[in-house]
Amino acid sequence: MTGGMVKGNTAPYGGGLGLYGEATVTGGTIQGNTAKVSGGGIDAFTSSTATTIRTLNLGGSASVIGNTASDNSGGIAVSRSKLVMAGGTVSNNTAVNTGGGLVIGGGSSSVIQGGVISGNKVTGSTGGGGGVRLFSNTQLAISGGEIKDNTVVVNGGGILSGGGTITMTGGTVSGNKATGTDSSKGQGRSGGVHLYANTTMTASGGSISGNTAALQGGGVTVGGSYVDDKGVTVPAAKFTLSGAKIENNKVMTGSGGGVYLSGLMTMTSGSITGNTVGGMGSGQGRGAGVRVNSVAEFTATGGTISNNTAEVHGGGVFTGGGYTENGVSYPGGKFVMNGATISGNKAGGGGGIGNGGTLELRSGSITGNAATKEKGGGVRNFIGAVFSQTGGSVTGNTPDQIVTDQ
Repeated sequence: MTGGMVKGNTAPYGGGLGLYGEATVTGGTIQGNTAKVSGGGIDAFTSSTATTIRTLNLGGSASVIGNTASDNSGGIAVSRSKLVMAGGTVSNNTAVNTGGGLVIGGGSSSVIQGGVISGNKVTGSTGGGGGVRLFSNTQLAISGGEIKDNTVVVNGGGILSGGGTITMTGGTVSGNKATGTDSSKGQGRSGGVHLYANTTMTASGGSISGNTAALQGGGVTVGGSYVDDKGVTVPAAKFTLSGAKIENNKVMTGSGGGVYLSGLMTMTSGSITGNTVGGMGSGQGRGAGVRVNSVAEFTATGGTISNNTAEVHGGGVFTGGGYTENGVSYPGGKFVMNGATISGNKAGGGGGIGNGGTLELRSGSITGNAATKEKGGGVRNFIGAVFSQTGGSVTGNTPDQIVTDQ
């Protein structure tokens, strides 16, 4: 398809186009179509009996705009197929449950090299993935393009992944929002990217910036392990930051301005900068750069966490304390610092790090941070926290360096 318009059509799947073979769309407009189930604009599907995975190539000036789906994927759905997006726009599409712009279904491997996924939304109160939604057994490689200004009520304004693999070497995830405020329904999480359990993401380039969440994870949320309804333990999500930027994200009243971590995170390079968290209530205003939740583990061997601001505790990093539930004890969050730099962060207390769990300082620098209302300009260890220092430096913080509550 190089031109023309597909407009105002309705079908259960693929309101505009239903594709069951190879397809290339480099021009024209697919607009105002409706799917009763999925793929408001386009549904690309490869049969389970086919021996070759089909590819949808999207580029040039192609536009998939203003389509709707009553369930998922307002713009484009790919299932057991491959999407290569080198250009074009997927904008202002709407889904009720998940995947406002794009859904990548099981068995699919997709690439975003360019183009724009913007202004899409998920309107329901139980799903997410305003821009992109990945299901299990999927792969997404992002090397360029923009995923911006998408909106959800629940999780993942930009991207929501449940069991897939994401590799980000370029591109931007920016200006997305998770707006819901009902924490009992899991709303308002992950303005930028939400990684459910059993998801792996590596971000070596590009940026996750300027996203907003109402309650947690302005930039990224990394989900923890859980036991499913069959008694099987689903492993925690894993996030590796190795060169990308997580910057200027915001949580309105909650925690984890840059990253809200319930799973596993490794930082080898890159930056977490200029993120903010607000709120003064229980658990709020903590971890402007990274919030390390109970049970979660964060290891930093390089990179910078700088100029983040928390209203209460942990301008750079906050580790949550342990707890007991139904007779089972769960450890506090753990942060192993082995070479990174934490600088220029601010919080009411624990300007650089607010430690309620476990902090192991082995190498790296904590400098130039400030506690603006209480104590612990560099590090504040709360009652019950575990702290050890075998290397690294804590210097030049205000009003003090390391404070351990008694």
